[in-house]
Amino acid sequence: MPATQKVPALSQPKGFTLTELLIVITLIAILTIAGLAMYQLQIAKSYDAIRKRDLNNLKIAFEHYYSDHACYPDDNILDNCGGADLAPYLPKIPCDPETGLPYTLNLDLPAGCAQEFAIYAELTNESDPQILCNGQYVVFSPNANQNEIELACEGETFCTGGYYGCVQGSCILVNAVEKPSCSPWFCSTNCQSACGFPTNEFPQPCP
Repeated sequence: MPATQKVPALSQPKGFTLTELLIVITLIAILTIAGLAMYQLQIAKSYDAIRKRDLNNLKIAFEHYYSDHACYPDDNILDNCGGADLAPYLPKIPCDPETGLPYTLNLDLPAGCAQEFAIYAELTNESDPQILCNGQYVVFSPNANQNEIELACEGETFCTGGYYGCVQGSCILVNAVEKPSCSPWFCSTNCQSACGFPTNEFPQPCP
């Protein structure tokens, strides 16, 4: 009788070991987290780009309004965001693209004929190089003072309480209504504790 030929056994496919599965799962998790972070960053940049565009459009509209009226619009003009209160200078008042809330407006004379303005938008990307102060992008009238802008960034209004200056080391009121033509001046009654330095002296007399 012929010898019986043995058929070689089929090799069984090897599966993943537990260690290999854990490595794969970890890599997938890392890639997912990285992808989500990049997506959120792009969304934040998109929102911030819209905010900047909105504020730049508002600045143009405010200047056109001023050319016609010799005053900037009232302090509540941005409250009705989505409305047409600034027409024909701007067809629609923009809202924050993420929150739907109005942008922040500060005027030097909220109840009168405003001659200065600053409009603020808080950016999502805190490392944005165009942030002016306190995480905010700001547009403002050509005559707005840096000190006023930074105070408004912190929630204070323009110098509605008068303008103060350092005179012989003391902080005094130098003008109750109009912005002085000399500097440095301050909005706060303590001149932001700057009167101890001779370089901060307010010129006397101020032309």
